[in-house]
Amino acid sequence: MNLVFQKYMRPGWYNFFFFAGTAAAWTAWGMVVTQYYPTVGGFMPFAYFFVCLFLALLGTMYLAGFFLEVRFIGRLTIPQAVRSSTRQAMLFSSLLVTALALQGWDLLTWYNILMLVALLTFIELLFITRQPSR
Repeated sequence: MNLVFQKYMRPGWYNFFFFAGTAAAWTAWGMVVTQYYPTVGGFMPFAYFFVCLFLALLGTMYLAGFFLEVRFIGRLTIPQAVRSSTRQAMLFSSLLVTALALQGWDLLTWYNILMLVALLTFIELLFITRQPSR
């Protein structure tokens, strides 16, 4: 991952594109909420809603996690902070959107949430253990 940033894109540009994409995703989500009628449109308004919400939450959580890590905690280098913030934002956004989708379809139970949290915790631990030691 460090080679990608060193060779193709600096973290500043990555953050800029993430910020622009997040603003676009929140705008698209707002348009879905205010302009589509789920009872008329069938499955597509729900799909637009959840995809836009996932992208908006992903960008927001990434930016918050990155700036928290770099500005306040500061134990990782910037490429490492980009990598971990992206991974954690993706996992947490998928947890929230999956839980909201299950709740929307009246399928959310406490053991579903426990299984989701256990699965995403396992995935995060796999990523952490496969990283080279510092």
